[in-house]
Amino acid sequence: MADYDFKTLSPTDFEYFVCDLINTEFGLKLHSYPAGRDQGVDLRQVDTQDKITVVQCKHYAGSTWSDFRKSALKEAVKPGARGADRYMIATSLPLTALNHTKIVKELRSLGIALAHDDVLGARALNDALMNHPEVERRHIKLWLSSSTVVEDLINSGRWRRTEALLEETLDRARFWVEPPAYAEVFHVLREEGVCVVAGAPGAGKTFLAEMVALAASREGWEVVHVSNSIEAWDLLRKDDTPRLFYYDDFLGQAELKITATEEGPHLESFIARVRKLKKHKRLIMTTREQVLRQASLANSESLSRVTSAPIPYLIALSTYDVKTRAEILFNHLYFSSLSNVDRRQLAIDNRIISLVQHPSYNPRVVATVAQRATISTSADTLLAQLSQILDDPHELLKVSFQALKAPAKELLLTLATFPARPIRLEELKKICGQDVTSLEWKEIWQALEPAWVRLAISSLEKSLAFANPGCRDFLLNLLDDIDLAGERIDHIQRFEQITALTQAAGLLRGVPNSHRFQRAELAYALTSRRDEIARLIGKVIQRELSAAITEASSARLLSEVAALAAIYGSIDSTRWLWNQISNINSAQRFMPVIDGLSLAVRLLDVPREDELEANLQIKSLVRSAVTNIATLRDLDAYESLPSDLHDAEIHDVARNKAALVITLELEQLIESTTSADMLREALIDLQERAEWYGHSLSFDAYFDRVDELEINSGDYTNWPEKPPASSLKRETVAQIRHIFSRLDDSTD
Repeated sequence: MADYDFKTLSPTDFEYFVCDLINTEFGLKLHSYPAGRDQGVDLRQVDTQDKITVVQCKHYAGSTWSDFRKSALKEAVKPGARGADRYMIATSLPLTALNHTKIVKELRSLGIALAHDDVLGARALNDALMNHPEVERRHIKLWLSSSTVVEDLINSGRWRRTEALLEETLDRARFWVEPPAYAEVFHVLREEGVCVVAGAPGAGKTFLAEMVALAASREGWEVVHVSNSIEAWDLLRKDDTPRLFYYDDFLGQAELKITATEEGPHLESFIARVRKLKKHKRLIMTTREQVLRQASLANSESLSRVTSAPIPYLIALSTYDVKTRAEILFNHLYFSSLSNVDRRQLAIDNRIISLVQHPSYNPRVVATVAQRATISTSADTLLAQLSQILDDPHELLKVSFQALKAPAKELLLTLATFPARPIRLEELKKICGQDVTSLEWKEIWQALEPAWVRLAISSLEKSLAFANPGCRDFLLNLLDDIDLAGERIDHIQRFEQITALTQAAGLLRGVPNSHRFQRAELAYALTSRRDEIARLIGKVIQRELSAAITEASSARLLSEVAALAAIYGSIDSTRWLWNQISNINSAQRFMPVIDGLSLAVRLLDVPREDELEANLQIKSLVRSAVTNIATLRDLDAYESLPSDLHDAEIHDVARNKAALVITLELEQLIESTTSADMLREALIDLQERAEWYGHSLSFDAYFDRVDELEINSGDYTNWPEKPPASSLKRETVAQIRHIFSRLDDSTD
């Protein structure tokens, strides 16, 4: 008899479980939808006769009848509930017969189409589970909460090696979010008998493998946790006992283990044997992608055959999608020691959205920060800590970097001195000064894939880039050391390296995308060698300017030079730059608006010999750029100029250009925009611009179009099964908000 209290489920888990159970029990096709205009809906179905069924999920396992009643009545007055032909409530709260009858009567009095049997409390959910054991099996976090099930796993011998591992996995199971790779692992195990799960540090490969092992044990497979393939051979018997071997970090943890080549032949034979016996014997192994790459390059034919592409049984964990990221973070926050007040604060905090979409998002980071939270930790403090670690995941990469050999470290440190973009392999090898053969060079950079770097191929060129921003940030933090920074400065060969290091030091805060953290020792190492760096800039930039293809690229380079000259330059060392600006103005060359105005602004801080002449040259640049205004982005650049960089003559030119740009933009908006909200926002912006430039333009007809779009949009009570598509950004944000809104549900 099922007797779950559902406390190991988060509100999101509970909703998925309820959706599965009700669909199976009642033959429905309910779906979950993000929060929107159709409020009061968790699960919804529209059948072929346009009959609407709505289910409200209330995960109140540890709460009170009063809280549940208050919430249920609040949801019932929303449009989604009132427009339903059939309304159902599923709650983890145990309901007495009296309370059951009471809530039905109260909701019916509000006009809700609610049948008595359509209110499902904890007992009703458990009774339905008795009829559908397949639903119970599908929701692993549900049955893992049962002490009976856990004792059965241990006592039946289906989990061998260590009870500690089982207990640890069970303890972490409440944080589990099923990624797309979960089903894929089972498929590979069925088809190949063996599955290798590879991923970057903290990507969740071990957790995934352990949850697969637990699910297999529930299905009658004996799970054997092994530490080497030699040991595993002793447990591989040709019998009909279903046995799953679990081998974590089979090649080593941070680096290829010393015994890997020795174990290679045994591992190869073991894998081959398991694949032949896949009906009753299976093997799941985990490894870091970096270590897998090292193994493929190791001096062992057997190890190379096991780990070199193509590997039919390999699953490389990719970046989590936004939904999975949000649910992982949600689970850790929901089951943390935070107070209910702080949970509710997190439910509406917009910073959650940027954290979920952070380029360096990592489940291990999320778990680490959430586990540190206490009842006294504020929501603001927790989010700040999480943001800081994601911006600088030093600890997660430290062990991996220390295990690398010197040539690989040199490659990474050199790559870190460049901007965060792909660098040609040929150029990188030359700058690194690696005195190695082409084959040795290939082995160096391949050993870093894909944990540290990724290969980008275009045409016949191959380039390397960091696997994620966190890798570069970690290395730049290492360079925040006077001695290490000095070595890097001595190896500079490209102008962009100077720019990148100056940005990383925090000396170029006015440059877009500059790092917001000051690296004091790196900054000191750079500024203490001002004259040397200024001469280096003058030396390397001439070559790059001559190679510039367009006026835009030339102006962009000069703009970066000006920014650096303001930091490192002197009157003598910047004289060549002012001569270059004078030549551009004299030649009356085309000056791109954005790059030209950026150059003018940065020249303000460059040391000059003649103040008056310098100001004239800057004004000439501005005038030349303004004559080319053609887009709203161009107007943005002009409007952000310091007031002392334009005069009446320049503003008149900009004013005339603005009238043309605004008129053209209005015409395009009316033709292409079908969203009332988007059109309104755009019109308000254009109206404000027109007023700023002193233009009297009528916007009444355009705002009438907004009203038409709103009227035609109607309501959303007849949404199809799949919500209408919107912009990716808005849809993603809505999805994240929907997940975290459940933090407001109290389970205490």
